[in-house]
Amino acid sequence: MRLPAFMLKDKASIELYTGSSAYGNIYGTAVTDIKCRFEKSLSLIKGTKNGKSANKVGVCFFQPSVTVTEGSKITINSVVYEVLYIVPEKGFVDSHIEVVLGHSA
Repeated sequence: MRLPAFMLKDKASIELYTGSSAYGNIYGTAVTDIKCRFEKSLSLIKGTKNGKSANKVGVCFFQPSVTVTEGSKITINSVVYEVLYIVPEKGFVDSHIEVVLGHSA
């Protein structure tokens, strides 16, 4: 079962993280107007994959056809977030992608 359309009330733009260079992170071209559901929450996450602490500021839900990678930039309501990690699918069907967003501490 996919997420119902009425739940996808927000729009996001995604810049996929493609790597890093001597000058900083490299991102792909922004894909805009992607329907999603954004839910704000605030908590501290200690020991993420890169060993840093981070402030989790929200969770975003996308349709399974959307491509997102860790470290990507997601802009929702003119605020830029970083993808901290992607929660693995727990069901038998691809219903949605759950992405945890934050700002690096």
